[in-house]
Amino acid sequence: MNRNELMQDLAAMGYDVEECNVTKNGVVKNGIRVDGMGNVSPIIYAEDYDTADVASEAIEKAYHYRLPLDIEYVMKTPGAMAERVRIGFQRSSNKQNLVRRDSPFEGIEEYLYVIFDDKGEMSAKLTPEIVATCRGINEYELWERAKRNTFAETTVESLADILGVPTPFGAPNIMVVSNARKLRGASAILDTNGLRETGLSGEYFMLPSSVHEVLLVEYDEDADIDALSEMVRIINGNEVLPEEQLGDMAYRITI
Repeated sequence: MNRNELMQDLAAMGYDVEECNVTKNGVVKNGIRVDGMGNVSPIIYAEDYDTADVASEAIEKAYHYRLPLDIEYVMKTPGAMAERVRIGFQRSSNKQNLVRRDSPFEGIEEYLYVIFDDKGEMSAKLTPEIVATCRGINEYELWERAKRNTFAETTVESLADILGVPTPFGAPNIMVVSNARKLRGASAILDTNGLRETGLSGEYFMLPSSVHEVLLVEYDEDADIDALSEMVRIINGNEVLPEEQLGDMAYRITI
């Protein structure tokens, strides 16, 4: 359904709806905010639903869902925010007013976000305004705590083990770097010491699989990095949602 059609159908069902454009990873999505539901104002996206009835089920589920933490408390309490803050990766963009900085990788930036549940499914990106209202902790301290929290969750797994198949003879062993939740885990590649503790060392090609993970392939001087970059672009175009794409190139890194 397109947004206008879905909004009309939801309004006919009694929902108070309005247009709400949301930028995710530099991609502007046409959202619909549902108001008049207490402290909860779910945002849904028309492309995710075939009918208004299915969208209504998602809205009601969001309304009745109870977070284990109070969002306002976390956002205004230094200790709670410091415990829950993490570093995420996204495409470099000037479209979002976020607490962010350049990453070591061209075209990719780091940003701060806070998780509200143990699975990390409910989260919010931090803006300078939010940080300013949380008195007792500054932006530098948040970056330091976010680094510590993020690195504590670093995971490294063989792609062959994940798929449950052996690596073909002569093929490179591909490692998947993410976090324990497999959600917004690409930033784990910043954890150089943690990666070394898993046995990784030397030069690698880094392939930005998505905002959730990156792939590492041992460096081979005969390999064509331009061909690897083209492979990343093809996979992005065919397999990865635009808002989850991280980069369109391969990187040569040293761990």
